[in-house]
Amino acid sequence: MKKPEKQRVYRKEYIEDVGKLPEPEPLYLLSDGLHLAAIETIGDRKSPEVTKNTLTQFFHRRFTQLQHKKHRLLHRWANTQIDSKSIDANATEF
Repeated sequence: MKKPEKQRVYRKEYIEDVGKLPEPEPLYLLSDGLHLAAIETIGDRKSPEVTKNTLTQFFHRRFTQLQHKKHRLLHRWANTQIDSKSIDANATEF
C-alpha cells in the first residue's frame, strides 16, 4: 500500500462526512416566489441592458417557433407527397 497515512486520513474524513446529519433544505414560501415575480414584472425596464435581454429572448423564442412551424409544414408536405405517389402507383396497377 502506498501512502497508508494519507489513506487513513482520507478514510477518517470520509467517515466523518458520511456520519453527519443532513442539513435541512431552506424554507421556500410560495408568497416569496410570487413577490419576486411581481417585482420583476413591475420593475423598471428602461435600462438598455434589460431591454436588450428582453428583446433578445423574445426574438429568439419567435425564431424558434417559426423554425418549428416550417419544419412541421415541410414534414407534412413530404408525407402527403409520399402518400400521393403511393396512391398513384397503386391506382395505375388496377
